[in-house]
Amino acid sequence: MAVEGRPRDVERLRALVTVAEVGSGTRAAELLHLVQPAAARQIRALEQELGVPGRDLPGTQAKPCPASAA
Repeated sequence: MAVEGRPRDVERLRALVTVAEVGSGTRAAELLHLVQPAAARQIRALEQELGVPGRDLPGTQAKPCPASAA
C-alpha cells in the first residue's frame, strides 16, 4: 500500500531496488513490511508499466536484469 502523499511508482521502484539489494523477494518484502506476493505484484506492475523485465530469477536468488541495472 502506498504511503499517503507518496506516488505508487515510488513504492514499486523501492520494491525493485530492495529485491536487487538483498537478492531475495521474501527478505525484501520483510524489510518493506509487506507480504511477499504484494511486493511481487508491485514489481510486476512496474515491469509492465515500463515494458521491460526488472529482474532475472535464476534459481532462488533474484538479480536485476541488464535493463534495470543500467
